[in-house]
Amino acid sequence: MTQILSVIDVMKATEGYIRPMREGEEVLQCGLVIGVGIKERKGDELQVHALVMRTSGLRQTPYLVQVWVDLGKEYGERVIGEESRECECPAGLSEKCKHVVAVMLYLARSVANVSTYSFHFCCCCCI
Repeated sequence: MTQILSVIDVMKATEGYIRPMREGEEVLQCGLVIGVGIKERKGDELQVHALVMRTSGLRQTPYLVQVWVDLGKEYGERVIGEESRECECPAGLSEKCKHVVAVMLYLARSVANVSTYSFHFCCCCCI
């Protein structure tokens, strides 16, 4: 199996903004993406959830990130609309969220080793 996304998907999703690409790369490289899984599947569409540690408060509850992708589409078209990408951070509903970008970069680099699971955690799960 191949990657869920490509870097072209990530670039299109950020609409050419460099800062979230750079910061998302840093979040990924620092190992702050701590859990990625498929929450729901509808045909070729996947709802991917991830936990991403906060860069400003590593002892705080991680952010929950959601990205919908369509595996039936060509690379570059797989991220389903801006409204399908969410993060609990203040920038989480925009194309400028570094946590969402980090998860998309993870999906572009990981050879589909993303399993189906659900998140059950309390406010102190990663401390």
